[in-house]
Amino acid sequence: MFDAESFRLVNAWQRGFPLVPRPFAAIARASGLDEGETIARFAQLKSRGLIDRIGPVFRPNTVGASTLAAMAGKAAGPTFWPGIFG
Repeated sequence: MFDAESFRLVNAWQRGFPLVPRPFAAIARASGLDEGETIARFAQLKSRGLIDRIGPVFRPNTVGASTLAAMAGKAAGPTFWPGIFG
């Protein structure tokens, strides 16, 4: 089950996930948390099976019958994404 803070965190970012070099830092600032706590909360939710992944969801039939979306970018330094959400 979600605790109140984790529910608020996940619910607030179902739409409008920040597409910036450090999205969890942006989420942390907006949520009144620090980046490490934000990452830890998402990682804990994933490890408990409460969330599968973090990524875009497109409304059916707005982009086409079937859509695969991908994004590539160069990391500025070490990244935590594959270990937590891979």
